[in-house]
Amino acid sequence: RGLAKRGLLTMILVRVVPVAPFTVVNVVAGASHIGWRDFLLGTALGLLPGIVATVLFVDRLIAAVRHPGPKTIALLTLIAAVLITTALLVHRRLAAQSTGGAAAS
Repeated sequence: RGLAKRGLLTMILVRVVPVAPFTVVNVVAGASHIGWRDFLLGTALGLLPGIVATVLFVDRLIAAVRHPGPKTIALLTLIAAVLITTALLVHRRLAAQSTGGAAAS
């Protein structure tokens, strides 16, 4: 019931931070009575950052292979660095939260 009240936000967060396989998330969303609109919109918004990051990286990778040059390779390196840094920061934050949660129990 608590998930259903904040269905949109719940779906966005669950899709941005992949905590479980899609099938499990879908079953839990259905069992918690999250509305169809919240489920679809939350899934779309939650997947958007990952899709955009992947498309940007692949686009620059193809451009670097087809037209290698300092500008193209620098932009590819910058995008890769941002993706890696973001992944490391999210990983550290989740690790700190799980360690903090275990210590509090």
